[in-house]
Amino acid sequence: MTTPTLPPLDELGLFVAVVEAGGFTAAARSLGWQKATLSRRVRDLEEQLGARLLHRTTRAVHLTELGTAYYEHASRVVSEARRAASIVRQASGEPAGVLRLSATQLVVELMLGPTLVAYLAAHPKVTVDIDISSHLVDAPAGAFDVVIRSGTPPEAGAGVTLLGWGRDGYYASPSYLRARGAPRTPRALETHDAVVIASAPGPVTWPFARGGRRVRVAPPARLRTPSYALAREAAVGGLGVTRLPAFYAEGNVRRGALAPVLESWTPPETALFALVPGGEAVAPKVRAFLALLGEHFKLRPSPTLGPPETRPRPKRPGAG
Repeated sequence: MTTPTLPPLDELGLFVAVVEAGGFTAAARSLGWQKATLSRRVRDLEEQLGARLLHRTTRAVHLTELGTAYYEHASRVVSEARRAASIVRQASGEPAGVLRLSATQLVVELMLGPTLVAYLAAHPKVTVDIDISSHLVDAPAGAFDVVIRSGTPPEAGAGVTLLGWGRDGYYASPSYLRARGAPRTPRALETHDAVVIASAPGPVTWPFARGGRRVRVAPPARLRTPSYALAREAAVGGLGVTRLPAFYAEGNVRRGALAPVLESWTPPETALFALVPGGEAVAPKVRAFLALLGEHFKLRPSPTLGPPETRPRPKRPGAG
């Protein structure tokens, strides 16, 4: 069986241009071609197909019945070819435009600063717009170029970059623990003061895990704030127990300003990942940001936020 020869894409594009311009004269003017050359190229297409696509008169050009059906398909092919070329040009160009980034409060406040400063310094044609949210953005919605979250990365689809792993812990000042006693179980926190980090209204629960047992406790907040810096300062000042990323508390623990509590109930590590919504080619602004982001996180080795290759990938889908 002989495979039919496909018509050249150039001829398809010229035919579509003639139809959409309403004739050879207008199409030739728009394309910067000679009318005779344009007419000959469309005629070559008709000869290759073995069918008349256009009725030509001295005043007008009209589609034949076959030409009408052919145009419906050819116009889609030409449109997709132009779109594909545009994607390739965009992906191979210089980073430019607005990078729309969504990240959690923790990532923005404690981790992202050095990466963003270096990124903007290296790419003067890019601006960055940051949204702070704890919810995983609906990827098909396309509202953001990059989404950074902690939790369990989605398994399905490409576009997920695992940056590292981290663990939260619970801390209080030694003076607070001397005055109130160290809580021995998570439920004991219900009789303690708490410094709660929250960026939205509503109850906040703290997770605990030991063995196969998992517990969530809603501690009474002496102070409720969206700021990690203020929460750490308040805990150092003896206002209560707080929940902090371990890497953010470790300096205070070394200096004796904070002490971990309920260590045997500390929840397991969670992943930090970047998600690029959509399935098209990654734009230069996104590709450059992800490269720099990955480098900066590889340069932060610590027991609480290590490089991704040192940890197994989670198996269950979800988000944090």
